[in-house]
Amino acid sequence: MSQTVLLPFFGGELSSFDVNNSRVTEDTTSGTFNSTFSRCALLTVGEYAFAKSPVWASASPFWFHTVLSASQGYVFSSDGPVVTFYSGSTVVAQLVMSITSSGYTLQLQTLQSGVLTNVGSAVAFSNSTLYTLDIQLTAGASGSATFYVNSTQQFTSNGLNHSAWTGVTNIVLLGCYAGSFSADYPSYCWWSQVICDNSSTLGRNLFTITFTNESATNNQWGGAGGANNLANISTTAASDATYIYAGSSGLTDTFYGTGLSLTGYYVLAVGVAARARVQGSGPANIKMVVRLSSANYISPQFALTPGFTAITYVWTNNPSTSTAWTPTAAAGVEVGVQSLT
Repeated sequence: MSQTVLLPFFGGELSSFDVNNSRVTEDTTSGTFNSTFSRCALLTVGEYAFAKSPVWASASPFWFHTVLSASQGYVFSSDGPVVTFYSGSTVVAQLVMSITSSGYTLQLQTLQSGVLTNVGSAVAFSNSTLYTLDIQLTAGASGSATFYVNSTQQFTSNGLNHSAWTGVTNIVLLGCYAGSFSADYPSYCWWSQVICDNSSTLGRNLFTITFTNESATNNQWGGAGGANNLANISTTAASDATYIYAGSSGLTDTFYGTGLSLTGYYVLAVGVAARARVQGSGPANIKMVVRLSSANYISPQFALTPGFTAITYVWTNNPSTSTAWTPTAAAGVEVGVQSLT
């Protein structure tokens, strides 16, 4: 099930995405993410593994940001998309990875006059190295595409015929293509700090809060699988065997971290993500929650299904003041969930 969220979309961990199989996991291997900002990387293994974002209102211009590390197997001359950009059910752009003897290349393609067509030149990358990627896409008859690596522009193309599409509505992150998935020669992609927006993502970072405490006020959900509610929801890598649950409507549970400093950063938004489902006769809807200044602020409701679904909601302003987030307020916020029948 897809949920509609307002841009921007933040995808820090597995809880932000719908995934298709067990070869999509979270990985804490050193060097696959920047530990200043992330707790882990989202690992996709082989061509059939993918993680899909929620759906948002069609955006153009559209910006995509991620930190990527990849490691290829030894099957050369194979290629395939590692990011696809959708407008509804139509693929309107893709980032194609080709394996080389020394690493890999990435080639951007956009839908032009009904055909996915190369834009600019392929860019070379080394195995097991962290790169920050930013891609800008503009739809319409006079479209454009620009590709950045580590905030340095690699190419830009204007006057592209993107008249067949009006914007981007969601993305899919895929595993590296190596002809097929092979246990002998597997290929891996590690994704972190995924940001999608309709304004520039250059120079941005996505902080994932490490929870250290459960709220003294919002602690109404039960827990299963771990020592306490904090342990149940803060594990890395994520495990669906540990979780919190609500048996009735209107129950709220929030968590917070200590020691996070955002001094020196301009905070654009605070987002809350959760993987959730309904079981039996339990509450069939959920809301995301932030708690500030002794008050709870609640998102619109999201309908649940029997299978785990990624749900995301973003506050672009501090709901307590209706003004931009300050570093202190963002660092001290409690975040969590509320049940609803």
